[in-house]
Amino acid sequence: MNINEIANKKVFIIGGICILIATIITSIILIRKKNMKYTEYDVILMGGLDNRKGDKTISEQVSLLEKNANNKKIIGYRYNDISGVKEMIKNYPNAIVVLFSAGASFSAVIAELITDKNKLFIVEPYATSVNVTKSVKYAVSKGVPNKNVITGASSSRGNGVVEKSTKTPTGIGHWGALEFVGNLLK
Repeated sequence: MNINEIANKKVFIIGGICILIATIITSIILIRKKNMKYTEYDVILMGGLDNRKGDKTISEQVSLLEKNANNKKIIGYRYNDISGVKEMIKNYPNAIVVLFSAGASFSAVIAELITDKNKLFIVEPYATSVNVTKSVKYAVSKGVPNKNVITGASSSRGNGVVEKSTKTPTGIGHWGALEFVGNLLK
């Protein structure tokens, strides 16, 4: 064998080893990805106020919604975290979005972001605020069904914000409206 033949064999062997190593690394990565558990969310909740005495934390609000949501995976965001909610809608465009109480102030913004308006639920918006009322009415004008606006007994719980809204059943308080709306999520 001459020197060129030996050099060609070494290049061939080194190339084969590189291909083998690349194949092994790729296989390891694919196996790890397969074994990783990715969380898929069915529902994005933008909660109500959580900073006053008697308010529920966002985790507690998620728990209330989960009670009747048929094992749907729910992620919650505070009432003022619009950037977090927007990012989740971008990542999970088929998710149901629930805007509760103070979170309903972003009804117009969220209605513009989601394609299927049937997947937006506006729960007991603070309708004594002119801005919240305008936001909810705008969302409805963009195609959110009136029945997807859940209203309580007073304007501070959304009463009168739109016609033909779904009424929170008598005897269910403001926080209980989150449990109630869980029944409506399909």
